[in-house]
Amino acid sequence: MSVWALRFADGSVFFVGLAAAMLGTCMGARPRRSVLRWARAVLGVAGALLVVLSATPFPWWLYTVWLCLFVAAFAFSNKERRPKSTVALVLVFDLVCVGMALSEMPYHRTPTVPALQANRLCVIGDSLCVGADAPGASWPEHLAAWLDLPLSNFSFGGARLGTSKRNAERPELAGSLAIVEVSGNDVLFGTDPADFRTDLEELLEGVSQKAKHVVLIETPLPPFCNQYGSIQRRLAKTYGATVVPKRYLARVLGTPGATVDGLHLSSKGHELLANALATILKPARR
Repeated sequence: MSVWALRFADGSVFFVGLAAAMLGTCMGARPRRSVLRWARAVLGVAGALLVVLSATPFPWWLYTVWLCLFVAAFAFSNKERRPKSTVALVLVFDLVCVGMALSEMPYHRTPTVPALQANRLCVIGDSLCVGADAPGASWPEHLAAWLDLPLSNFSFGGARLGTSKRNAERPELAGSLAIVEVSGNDVLFGTDPADFRTDLEELLEGVSQKAKHVVLIETPLPPFCNQYGSIQRRLAKTYGATVVPKRYLARVLGTPGATVDGLHLSSKGHELLANALATILKPARR
């Protein structure tokens, strides 16, 4: 995975885009042939593209407002003289950018889980959770050993939310620490967002009724798939699940040698993801 692909996958490109767009509007007018004039144009346009393509889970109406403010602030600040109204417009745009950054930042911090006396680790996932092609344990096995908990892994290749939600009925979930990593195939194959919402809600509702705590691994999103991320975050909040930021999985996938085909984890990848999750789940260790 290239550096820029990784930045898109882990969501950090959103902050880069905001900073570039803000800088482009703040630079003001430059002489027609000035290098700074071209730099301003490149910063502004590139910043706007990065923000829109980042798939950061904001509603489309907010992106529309942001784009309108950007176009207006960028166009009017290009004039030789900047009246107070233009300065005010640029300031409003900058404040909106700061507000969006502050709103998104909590989803990039290392989360915490409450101290637990879980009796088991349960994992509901897809092919990322079922073991490496090369000999070696899967990340659920590594993590269960580190937490000193017995493991029930209800994952299978090609799993989607619709085919996994029946696992919410498993009796092993009672009193467990449950980890859900199962929406990648839904995003990849374009499950209708309404079905995505219904299936994920049924899964989280069922699991949260039995497990002591639920951990949801956020899915790295391709451009224009914002809605899936919004649904994940909103339902995680509704059912009290801890959200593991998408940067954890994205950075494992972007590590050389961590995958066998660019997506499925190698033995190294399973170890890396288990270690990353272990730093979050320390309070759950027996």
